[in-house]
Amino acid sequence: MRNRPVKQRFYVIGSINIDLNLTMDSFPLAGETVSGKSFTVSFGGKGANQAVALSRLCKKNQGKIFLAGKTGWDEYGKGYRKYLQKNLIDTRFLGKSPEPTGTALIEIDRNGANRIVVVPGANGDVDLHWWNGIRKKCRFYQNSVSLLQLEIPVMVVEKAIQDIHQSQGMIILDPAPACQLEKKTWSSVDYVTPNQTETLFYTGIYPDSDSEARTAAQWFFERGVKNVIIKAGGKGSWVFSGSTSGDENWHCPAFPVDVIDTTAAGDSFNAGFAYALSRGMASKDALRFANAVGGLSTTNAGAQTSMPDQNTVEEILQAWPKIVPRRL
Repeated sequence: MRNRPVKQRFYVIGSINIDLNLTMDSFPLAGETVSGKSFTVSFGGKGANQAVALSRLCKKNQGKIFLAGKTGWDEYGKGYRKYLQKNLIDTRFLGKSPEPTGTALIEIDRNGANRIVVVPGANGDVDLHWWNGIRKKCRFYQNSVSLLQLEIPVMVVEKAIQDIHQSQGMIILDPAPACQLEKKTWSSVDYVTPNQTETLFYTGIYPDSDSEARTAAQWFFERGVKNVIIKAGGKGSWVFSGSTSGDENWHCPAFPVDVIDTTAAGDSFNAGFAYALSRGMASKDALRFANAVGGLSTTNAGAQTSMPDQNTVEEILQAWPKIVPRRL
């Protein structure tokens, strides 16, 4: 069964961070001092990452991307707004906070693995009063796609999910950083996209095989989620449908790329999947497309600097025709 095409109107509700990136050979142990190899400042935050990734994929007139969140009044916030507008992202729903713009300290080792500490700043200043004002201005109609994460206060995310669900908009939730959610929130989600570590937090299962992934997906289905995607990095990803037909369960291998930095790979994946669904792709094809987007995003340093455009994604899809989803 194919997903019906939806109008390319994307709402991303989430965090906006300045990333402080440090590269090193290996992560320090507690109390240890190590020499770093480089330090850079870049734009990040899971919400902004997903919005920028969508913008890179949408060719002219293919989509309209709105980002809802908060920055500070500081120079970082001013620069970020200009940057988003340059990337053709509509910033009318961005609020300003007396708190500083959110900051993330990202450590990256020689294998491309990362450790991240986030100081919420303005992201933590997002509240229900702010959301209610946004809700009155947005049109979450049936053919819109909304992407949410958990780097802003959870009560705001849960209220947003309920409101968007009532408007019949499609909801893709990246449940990261992992935290407890109300059961009624899960039942309003169309696609949930945890990685292996987040899946372990929610279900008690670290999915490393088809059977483990299927069992973990059942935990989400029991709470009313309609579709489950589990991201497994170099092992690819799984998609499971909660429909009784059971014909939309697939695993897709990862594309062979030279990994430099995995920061924002999951955000890029989510954007790729949302874009593919909006173009009417079936779940298995959207999974393959998202794998390509996520994989390509790891080939350079930084959260947003290596996010691919549509042409680059098409090139890797054509270069690796044998990497296709396998029915479970």
